[in-house]
Amino acid sequence: MKVFRYIATAFIFASLAFSCVKPVDPAKPDDKPVTPPEEKKDDPQPVDSLPATAIADWNAPMPVISIETVNHTPITSKEEYLRATVTLTDTTGKVSSWSGGVRGRGNSSWNLPPKKSYRIKFDSKHSLLGEPADKSWALLANYFDKTMLRNEIGYYMGRMARFDYTPASHFVELWLNGEYLGLYQLVDHLKISKSRVDSDFLLEIDEGATDSDIKFNTAHLYRPVVIKDPDLVTGDDQYNYIVNVVRNVDTVLYSQAWRNSYHGYRTKMDTDTFVDWYLINEITRNNDAILYKSCFMNYKRGGLLKMGPVWDFDIAFGNTGYNDNFKTEGWWIYRPSCTWFYRMLDDPWFKLEVKNRFLFFYENRGRIYDYLDGYAAWLAPYVDKNDEVWNVMFTQVWNCPEPHGGFQAEIDAMKSWLEERFEWMYKEYYSTDNQ
Repeated sequence: MKVFRYIATAFIFASLAFSCVKPVDPAKPDDKPVTPPEEKKDDPQPVDSLPATAIADWNAPMPVISIETVNHTPITSKEEYLRATVTLTDTTGKVSSWSGGVRGRGNSSWNLPPKKSYRIKFDSKHSLLGEPADKSWALLANYFDKTMLRNEIGYYMGRMARFDYTPASHFVELWLNGEYLGLYQLVDHLKISKSRVDSDFLLEIDEGATDSDIKFNTAHLYRPVVIKDPDLVTGDDQYNYIVNVVRNVDTVLYSQAWRNSYHGYRTKMDTDTFVDWYLINEITRNNDAILYKSCFMNYKRGGLLKMGPVWDFDIAFGNTGYNDNFKTEGWWIYRPSCTWFYRMLDDPWFKLEVKNRFLFFYENRGRIYDYLDGYAAWLAPYVDKNDEVWNVMFTQVWNCPEPHGGFQAEIDAMKSWLEERFEWMYKEYYSTDNQ
């Protein structure tokens, strides 16, 4: 996440003719009318339908991870792994040690704060705290978020939604080369695998794409699309395949027949995932989510383009001064610069799907508040220890709001913000004045 200012208008790529990829033909119009769905309410999802990774054991001791790099060499790079031994003490007191590599991760979260985030890659697959075994993990510092729970609540909403996968996460205390670094969030590293993103391609819309990234552009997305996984070579067969898929989606979405259920965007896009991704990021006013960065999509050959998984909520839920996103009123994702969603929300069918689906999150908002309160009560003493190291609780950091006066005050402020946001959106969708 870089420090940035959003630009109200952006350069639109004028041509689809890239030398390595053949353009695709737009969909042909169809004279059959499209009938919007009837208004309906989604049945609330029962609590016990959530996966086990969504429920924390708030009576257990905090797991501890200790990282020892060879010769205690400091971790100073996001590109180069240092050899290290990683030791985990789980909630039962069991101690396990594994070898692997550790490096830095993140953009603004790496460059700006003294508390850094890290990426772990083991030599072989391991299950750390009950998740499927894997080599790749991330340790999030959550330095800018005084509640330390914005990412977790965003993931919790993702687990409630219609995504195939949302990252598992756990809080841990971290030691690095004998130095206590405080409270961290251990999460899945996003990748293609049977137990994570079970697709053929993982993509990220990313303003911060670098020259070394394997990426491409479309006619209507203002930012590059980075191929995160698998590792490809620009111009090879797999590259050409996925580029054509995404550009075809873009072309159909802006074609003459784009609203048509037989030839339009609904034949190319998994609209359930686009609806849920939109709502989660609109409810939370996620600053990066106007198809700017950290906006992930995935695609399995022969299927529909899916939105997700959700990711990166540390400057959501009112935790930023950028773009008036500290406010609870006003649309954020629904704006012309967020091109694909702005286009889809001009379709009465998609707009009604969003309105209907909003009720699911609204009617389950009490579960979100309870999850926030339960997690906060468990984390409180560990947040105090974290603040003894980093001294952030009563200090304004980056472009985040002024401190509210302690951990519980931060939790209360986040909860109040979310309550007000839900009520504003409900009024916008269902008030007779807005019909």
